[in-house]
Amino acid sequence: MPAAALDVAREYRERWTHQQQIREAVGRPGLTERRLFTPVLAIFVRAVPRALRSVPAAEGARLRLRIAGGAGGVWQAVRAARRWSLCRDEPTAVDATLTMDQDLAWRLFTKGVTSAQARDRASLDGDERLVGAPLAMAALIACPRRPALSAGRCRRR
Repeated sequence: MPAAALDVAREYRERWTHQQQIREAVGRPGLTERRLFTPVLAIFVRAVPRALRSVPAAEGARLRLRIAGGAGGVWQAVRAARRWSLCRDEPTAVDATLTMDQDLAWRLFTKGVTSAQARDRASLDGDERLVGAPLAMAALIACPRRPALSAGRCRRR
């Protein structure tokens, strides 16, 4: 993903998450309509390959991530060329499947629930190492190492 797209994705994810937390705190309905929620879930899911990077797995290993609900979707993390990549779901056999509803997904990826709480509410099938990695991740988008942006948010370290 180009750096500018990462900046936009990070900003959208942050604003959506904060708005969702505020709405929840004051008892207002959440921003769960498809047009607003689908992009957030897709942004969160982009962190799955990074969460899997330290999981030992054979070439061709596959994890299916299914987020149920109107804004959800199904993705696969695939191990190839010694790294994990993300793609939309394919009709292929997988080594593990992690299924959760969209409410649990956003809370898990923003650390609104613990890994143990998510494990109790999600459906896990297959290789425990593969399904465990996304349950322990936070979907934060870090700034790439490059010169300062005009907005001043990310600076070279």
